[in-house]
Amino acid sequence: MTLDGRVNVDVLFHDLNGTSSIKVVSLSNSVEYPAGKVAVVTGTAGTASVNFGSLGQTTYRNAAGQAVLMDSVERVIFTWSGDFPRTLVDYGDSQFYLQSVRGIPAVTYYPAFMPAIEMSAGVGTGTYKIILCETFNP
Repeated sequence: MTLDGRVNVDVLFHDLNGTSSIKVVSLSNSVEYPAGKVAVVTGTAGTASVNFGSLGQTTYRNAAGQAVLMDSVERVIFTWSGDFPRTLVDYGDSQFYLQSVRGIPAVTYYPAFMPAIEMSAGVGTGTYKIILCETFNP
């Protein structure tokens, strides 16, 4: 499997005072992944919590049609489409706590081992997407 991708976060605000003064508030980070593995887990959830366990073996298939087996995870990206927030946590080692609402992505750096993942119970239904990135360190 050949991988070419990136995780990019870009925040930019122009703070204006009429037409004479401007301040720029920004934050930017982009990490390229020229090698490694990626998998996506999607679904619909109601009000109950969803326990994904360890996502070493996912149902995601790569471009060659092979099931993706994750050995470790470096980045976790999470979105929840509902109007009320949901959290995604590593309940095994408490390494991260991500929160999303209305499709706004939450991203974390994870110290390269397999998380045990659970999405919290909440109000309403929606869809979720979890992207897992594993990199190879040549």
